[in-house]
Amino acid sequence: MPRIQDSSVDAKNFFTERQLEYFGKELEQAGYFDKLMVEKEAAHWKNGQFIVIQYSDPKEYQAKYLTGVYANAPFHTDIPYRFWDQMLQEWRVWKRCKKNMN
Repeated sequence: MPRIQDSSVDAKNFFTERQLEYFGKELEQAGYFDKLMVEKEAAHWKNGQFIVIQYSDPKEYQAKYLTGVYANAPFHTDIPYRFWDQMLQEWRVWKRCKKNMN
């Protein structure tokens, strides 16, 4: 399956086209990225501030949210927001490339 990779990012961080497609659908359903991050428990709102969550056990987060299409995604952080933000950046590039191909 083709992979999208941004040369400015660590080579370990890349996603399959299927993962990017699925992420795009999730993003569309949520309405916007921060709302998706709250749904995925990567962040929350407290007293009007958007707070990014750090997990003491990243494997627990991974077991809950990186299943199905995301099961083999490169997840190496205790701050899931970083992972999803990287996916967002790559999804934007992928979407732009796909649009230009049509």
